Amino acid sequence: MKGRALTLSQLSKQHASKVLLLSISFMSLLTIRRMVMEFNRLIWVSVEMGAIDLNQRYREVLTWFSGETVYGEVHTAVYPPASYVILWPFLGHGSFSLARWLWAISTVIALVVLICLLLKESNAYGWLERSFIALMVLSIYATSQTIGVGQLTIHVMVLLVAGLVCRRYSTLLTSVLMTLALIKPTLSLPFCWRTVFGSNRYRLILLIGLEYFFLAAIATCFQDGDLISLHADWLASGISGAEWGSSGGGGNKGGNGFGFGIGTGYGNVHDWLGAAGLSHLNMPASLVILFGLGYWTYRYRTIDSWLLIGVTSIVARLWTYHLVYDDLLILLPMITLFRMMKLPSIGWFHQQMCGWILAISLTAALIPASFRLRPPPWNYLFTGGQTVVWLMMLLFLVYLTGWCKQRQILTDTKLLKKHQPIKSS
Repeated sequence: MKGRALTLSQLSKQHASKVLLLSISFMSLLTIRRMVMEFNRLIWVSVEMGAIDLNQRYREVLTWFSGETVYGEVHTAVYPPASYVILWPFLGHGSFSLARWLWAISTVIALVVLICLLLKESNAYGWLERSFIALMVLSIYATSQTIGVGQLTIHVMVLLVAGLVCRRYSTLLTSVLMTLALIKPTLSLPFCWRTVFGSNRYRLILLIGLEYFFLAAIATCFQDGDLISLHADWLASGISGAEWGSSGGGGNKGGNGFGFGIGTGYGNVHDWLGAAGLSHLNMPASLVILFGLGYWTYRYRTIDSWLLIGVTSIVARLWTYHLVYDDLLILLPMITLFRMMKLPSIGWFHQQMCGWILAISLTAALIPASFRLRPPPWNYLFTGGQTVVWLMMLLFLVYLTGWCKQRQILTDTKLLKKHQPIKSS
C-alpha cells in the first residue's frame, strides 16, 4: 500500500504543472470576458441592469446626509449607520456617474491588494502557482457579479484579509481595518471571533469598539434619533428585509415560479427557514450559528489561522441571508485548501483530499451565475450544487482542524514556511 501511495504521489506531481497550465489558460479567457463585461456594467450600463446595488447605496447615502429619514422610508436601507459614513467619500458628493468611476477605481485597487495578500498567504511558489491564485480571484463568478452590481463584497474581503494578516504586526492598523470591514456586518461579523480570541484581544476589542462608536456617532448627527433608536431601526429594517427576501419576495419569479431570481438568495439558513415557512426564526437561528462558531473558534484558537479563516468564511456565507455576489466568501476556504495542499506535515492523504476538494470547489465557482436564473431543474442544480460543495468543504476543514489539534500539527504558524511547491518531478 505504501509503494502504491508513493507511485500515486509521484504521478500527481508529474502532471501538476500540466493541469495548472491548462487551468490557467481557461481561467485567463474567462477572466478577460467577465472583467470586460462586468466593468462595463458597473460604469456604463443603465442602472436597471448595471451598478444596481451601487445606485441603491448612492441614494441611501445622499438621503442620510440630507437629513431625510432612511430606515422605514428607503426599503433598500439595510446597512447600519456607521456604514454610510464609511461610504460617504465614494458616494456622498457629485453625480452618480462620478460615483461609478470612483467605485470602479477603488474596486481595481482592492482586487490588486487582495491578490497580493492571497499570494503571500497561500504560499504560492513560482509563476504557475502565483498565476493560478491571481486568476482564481478574478475568474470566479462571484467576483464578476460583485463588480457588475457595485456591491461591497470585494472591499470587505480585502479589509478582512488585511486585518487578519496585520494582527501579527500592528494592533492599531488591525483595529482600523476590522472596523471598516464592519461596513457590511453580515459578511464580517463572524470573523470578529478571531479578534476576540487572538493576541492583544482586550486592546483590539477596545479600539474597534471606540472606532465604530465614533463612526456611528458621526452618522447620528445627520438623522433624527439617537444611537440606540437608529440601530434599533436598522435591525428592524435588516430583519424584515431578510425575511422578505428569504421568503421569495426579492426574486424574479417569472420563468421558474420559485423566486430563484436576481434578487433572491440561496444557500443560507434564512432561505432554508423561509422554504419551511419559519422565517420568524431567522434571527434566533443566525445567533445560534454565530455563537456556535464562537465556541468552535475558542476551542481551536491555537490552530493555524487559515484553517479557522476557511471555516469561518463558509459559516459567514451560511449564517444569514446572502445573494450571489457574497459567494466570494468561498474564495478564502479555497485558499486554505491550496495552502494546506502544500504541507507535507498533514500527510499524503490529506494533501490529496485538499487538492480534489479544491478542484471541485473551483469548478463550481467558475460556472456561469446565470444558471440560477434558468427554469428548473437548472436553477436548482446551480443553487443546490453550490451549497453541497460548500458544505463538503466545511465538513472537511472542520475535520482537518480537529485532526491537526489532536496531533498538535500546525499549532505554530511558522511551520507553514516549509511549504511544498507544485512542480514537475
